[in-house]
Amino acid sequence: MVREAFAEWKAVPDPPADASPGVVPYSKTRAVALSDPEVTRADVSLIAVRPLETMKSVGDFRRSLVDGIGTWVMNRRLGELVQKGEAPFQSASLHKSTLWNVCTYIEAEAAGPPQKWGEMLRVLAAELKRGREHGFLAQELEDARKAILASATEAAPGFEASPGQGTTTHRPRATAPGRLHAAPSPARPAGQHRTAIAFPYRVPRYRSPMPGGVR
Repeated sequence: MVREAFAEWKAVPDPPADASPGVVPYSKTRAVALSDPEVTRADVSLIAVRPLETMKSVGDFRRSLVDGIGTWVMNRRLGELVQKGEAPFQSASLHKSTLWNVCTYIEAEAAGPPQKWGEMLRVLAAELKRGREHGFLAQELEDARKAILASATEAAPGFEASPGQGTTTHRPRATAPGRLHAAPSPARPAGQHRTAIAFPYRVPRYRSPMPGGVR
């Protein structure tokens, strides 16, 4: 049956090993809105595609730490809005990843009722702008530092949690504020992955006014 239905299809040759996916950094702002009357949930997102960021120097590692701290705090803020019932969305998150090893992919996303998609987008953008322009509180940075250090300690060879000791996971979803995890989202584009780096070193208390990486 399959051969009968697809007999006319021609075989496609395998792409070369060094084939380019054709992804280039965004050079201008653009917007797309798609709708379907049968869809019962709306997803909104703000995306930035940038040149590939490397990890070759202490400066690169510091930038990664600053981005990680900023992302942790932003996700907790979004999670608190959801838990307090003050957000138009039901879940939201901010993440930064490497896409197909050719570019840096940054996305803030939210999901909720279709009739509130405009308000979801507005609140999501406002929270990102607030973090970018005003930075974070000292206590927020300290909480992020402790969580990242705890996660790095657990990832260190030979670490064993003592009885009753809590665990800290890396979770960018806003439905669990302050928790981080590296599990990929089912909605993530094919070939995209997050790069998690855990070092059992002390993380300095950075107070960068632009920690989230979304500009």
